[in-house]
Amino acid sequence: MSDSMNEVVERLKEVTEMLEKGLKNPSYLKLAKIAFDVNEFSATVDAYTAYDRTEKGKKVIDALKENRSLTPREKNMLRDVLIGDAIYYVKMEANIEDWMDEMMRHIRILRSYEKRQKLDFEDMFEISATVRDMENVLNDVISYFEAKDRIERFNKEYRTNEAIEKSREALIELVQKCIDGVDLREEAMEKLREKIANEGIELKDENERETEFGETYDEEGESKPSHEKIKKEDEKENEMQKAHKIVKIKRKVVKASK
Repeated sequence: MSDSMNEVVERLKEVTEMLEKGLKNPSYLKLAKIAFDVNEFSATVDAYTAYDRTEKGKKVIDALKENRSLTPREKNMLRDVLIGDAIYYVKMEANIEDWMDEMMRHIRILRSYEKRQKLDFEDMFEISATVRDMENVLNDVISYFEAKDRIERFNKEYRTNEAIEKSREALIELVQKCIDGVDLREEAMEKLREKIANEGIELKDENERETEFGETYDEEGESKPSHEKIKKEDEKENEMQKAHKIVKIKRKVVKASK
């Protein structure tokens, strides 16, 4: 494996040098060739991380099958197997604010067309280019928040030995999937796509979670009324206001008749 690491380092030098040269005097063909080399290098790195994930995953599965608490070292291996990529992606990614600003810029461009009654072909070309660029940025934003979400769920669900023990069988299955090369991100996205297609999805504040009783709790744990409950209360308030108005009108009518 040390030979493989040396190979990665040597290839890394070559790729970075190519990138530096290509960006100084960019052209479509030159950058396309560099992109091919970068993808090839990425595959080499992925192969190494897959090997590391497999070795750690096997040790974690063996430990989980022993029906005992995981040692701190084994917990770290479990973390590396399940969310190691997410941790380093979030840690390395410093462009999220720039991406969000870019998304807002795209939105402003698109909204500039909302009030127009007619669009010509030039408008359509600009809209098309804006949407295409927005899709690219949105994919980066989604990747960032997907990684962040995985980290948060891992820390929440497997924070203690008790939690790990309760999820022992599920964890063994999950780690085995990682060893087998299953893309958990794509699997999760596919489930999400199915959920959106079949049930739709309600956008909520990220600090809220809805219980089976229809209540929500904020991040401090304070109970908050559900959206349905708020709607009913608003309707009740509106009915009361209407009733008050009717009473006032009747009083005016009575006074006028006197």
